[in-house]
This record gives sequence, structure tokens and C-alpha cells, in this order.
Amino acid sequence: MYYFIVNPNSRCGRGRNVWKKLERVLKAGHVEYSAFLTEKPGDARRFARELTEGCRESSVIIGVGGDGTVNEILDGLSFCGSVTFGYIPAGSGNDLARSLKLPKNPVR
Repeated sequence: MYYFIVNPNSRCGRGRNVWKKLERVLKAGHVEYSAFLTEKPGDARRFARELTEGCRESSVIIGVGGDGTVNEILDGLSFCGSVTFGYIPAGSGNDLARSLKLPKNPVR
């Protein structure tokens, strides 16, 4: 199971467009996932905490948004089990994505 924490308002709505593309690919591939869309600051932190608090099995959490979204998710993680974190850049600056040399195409 993949858990996506999505900031639909990153880069003036680009996060929503990126998520729509990703969701089409996930559905076409019959991938099991759950998505949590943020509405206000602190939501990504709360979602990450809820997904990992007291966990006993591994989690795969993918953040879709900008640097602030990634910061919130990492701040909220509870490392009580194995956590794999992925990042799909959809922000305006995307400094982390550039530093990691991530592809600009969100599907890649």
C-alpha cells in the first residue's frame, strides 16, 4: 500500500494537476493507494504522524508538493518501523528536487 500526502495548492494549484496525472497512472496500473490532501498548514505533519505512529509494519509514504510539504511530512514521521519516503516535486522552488536531481516529469 502506498500512502500519498498531497498539497494540492502548491505552486498555485500545480500540486492538484500533478496529483490528477499521478492518480490516472495509479488507477491504470491497479496500484493500491490512499491519498491524503492537505487543506492548511500542519495537515501534512498530522497525516504523516497518523500514518506512522505506533506502526509495526513498513510504510511507504510519498509526498506530492514543494519543499514545505516535504519538511512537514518529515517533521511528522514516527520512526517506530520501517518507513520508505518518496517525493514528487510540485512546488514553485523545488530546491530539494533540484539538489537530488529528480526528474521534472512527475510520472517518471
